[in-house]
Amino acid sequence: YDTAYLVPRDVNQLSHPYNLWAWLTAGGNTNGARCTLSQNTTLTSPVTFPEDTVGTPLEMRLDAGSGGNDAYTYTYNTSAGSFNWDANNGETWTFSAWAKASKACTCGLWTFFAESDGTILSGNYGVDYISVTTSWQRFEATRKANHVDTEYFQVRFGGPASADDEIIYWDGAQVEEAPSATSYSGPYTMLDNIDGGLAGGSGHTVP
Repeated sequence: YDTAYLVPRDVNQLSHPYNLWAWLTAGGNTNGARCTLSQNTTLTSPVTFPEDTVGTPLEMRLDAGSGGNDAYTYTYNTSAGSFNWDANNGETWTFSAWAKASKACTCGLWTFFAESDGTILSGNYGVDYISVTTSWQRFEATRKANHVDTEYFQVRFGGPASADDEIIYWDGAQVEEAPSATSYSGPYTMLDNIDGGLAGGSGHTVP
């Protein structure tokens, strides 16, 4: 790839990894299914950066009495550029994020491969269920593309299947072409090409 203009595929592809509300806004959809999404400016984030930039968690407040259907973000099955990352058949991609909740519950990290118009491909998506507690933990989900029409990788955050009064918090998301989650990094910039070359700008890396 051209290091002067293209973001290397093996570094964080998210443009707003420590402000997921800004990511949703850039994609044009801040609504959620069976939940209300907002930016939480009072909760302590699990991620910081050398520039003293502190993460701002995304709050997913579940709608009570929604019949046991899971809540989720509308960040998949769409042509919105901010929700699509170029991918090819045979590639392995990983989605990771920190999560905590107002009480322990099972949530999900969803991963999808989609065709050129953003429509998800049959048999090329799924969920990794995660046990979220009241403390921040990092979780990850990995998927390999297995369809000749693969053009994009997409993700979504999923709440518990049985909606009650839980509040789920998400932060520090990372999307990368990799077989597992690597050290968390901030948004990749052209400056990182100078500082870190193809390593993805080590000045933004958090162990």
